[in-house]
Amino acid sequence: MAANAPPFDVMREIITRVHSPADLVSLCLASTHMRDACGSAVHGVALARHGLFVRLRRVRTVLAQRGEFVRRETGLAALLAPAAAADSIALRLERAPHGLHDLLAATQKALSCVENQSLVEPSRLLRVRQDLTHAATLACLIAWRQGARERQRQEQHHHHHNQQQQQQQQQQQQQQQQQQQQQQQQQNSLVARAVQTQGLTLGEPALFAA
Repeated sequence: MAANAPPFDVMREIITRVHSPADLVSLCLASTHMRDACGSAVHGVALARHGLFVRLRRVRTVLAQRGEFVRRETGLAALLAPAAAADSIALRLERAPHGLHDLLAATQKALSCVENQSLVEPSRLLRVRQDLTHAATLACLIAWRQGARERQRQEQHHHHHNQQQQQQQQQQQQQQQQQQQQQQQQQNSLVARAVQTQGLTLGEPALFAA
């Protein structure tokens, strides 16, 4: 009955059952101790909660620092899904194919740093390793494709260079032929002038003499 009664009725029932002033004093002391114990418990819970919040902030700060380190070392925005990470690495390799070894070395370094941390779950490390394996495979394929493109570009450049050399040689030959023709024409004109001059100087006296 006391359990289902209102608080004031319970207190009234307890007080009416007290048979002596000593019992009342003991009840008051017990209530005081209980109140102090409840206050200490509430204070302890508050301190523990505050301590948990402080630790949580520290953990978040440490995780943010580690994430920043991983982003700085690998150049990735975050630990993305395999497709997104592969696309990001593919884009970086297409922009700078010669940095493949540097990128893989930085990724391995970041992964080793993550593995040394005790707060990282093994399942997450396994996913990171799988992502790294997929990314490394894709990087090798992209590097091979980039190498094939580079070889094709060099072949095209070499072929274009040979064509330019051939065109330059043809132009030089044409220029030489034109120069030879001009020189031949100049020589022919000089010879014709000389013949005309000699004919006039030699032929005119004979005409007047006749």
